[in-house]
Amino acid sequence: MIGFAPLRPAARSVVRPGPGAALAAVLCLLSAASPSRAGLVVTAKPATAGVGTTGNYFDVTLKNTGTDPVTISGFSFQLGVDPASGITFTKVTAGTDEAYVFDGNSFALMTPPNSTTSPPGDVISTSPPGPSITASDFPFDTLTVDLNSGTTYGLGRVYFDVSASADPAAGPFAVTFDRSVTAVPGADPAADPNLITGYTDGSIGVTAVPEPVTAVMVGLGWPAALLVRRLGRRAAV
Repeated sequence: MIGFAPLRPAARSVVRPGPGAALAAVLCLLSAASPSRAGLVVTAKPATAGVGTTGNYFDVTLKNTGTDPVTISGFSFQLGVDPASGITFTKVTAGTDEAYVFDGNSFALMTPPNSTTSPPGDVISTSPPGPSITASDFPFDTLTVDLNSGTTYGLGRVYFDVSASADPAAGPFAVTFDRSVTAVPGADPAADPNLITGYTDGSIGVTAVPEPVTAVMVGLGWPAALLVRRLGRRAAV
């Protein structure tokens, strides 16, 4: 009987990666495990209003500062001011200077009560007037909307009144986002509940309203000043 010696596997050379290759592999794994975040910045623009005035406003905007388009599925924000400031937020509308983020595709605007008024309403606030106010919206026809890179969109126009007892010297008053409420979820809200990477709070400056006589003189300008000067000369004669 002929015996067979077991075959031995051929020797294999092992190539060990150098430090550079190992580092590259680690970075690749980290980038796969941690996808890059979108660069969305929400901003409350500063405003100035007179004591005892109503119907003042400022805009809240959202800018995609990243290099790629970002897909979102809605937004919500809440702003607050010192209750002792004499400032009352009254409502938030979609009538912003920049194009409204869900222009032509807004659930809030295309459903009651906005859709049943004549002309149609544009209110997107969801809280009553007070020192804080909340607004939210999401697409109506589609589940998501894409935000172009480098583009600024309007999230809402915030209206406010200033009490006659407001103290201009105490201002300007900080207008701050509630970070626990202000959010812009991604295409999958469960996976990306908030894509905002930066919050820029705003402020409201309060100015004194001129006395009636002073206001008239300012409105008349130099003709009134010239008249006063002539009357003074006649009285001196």
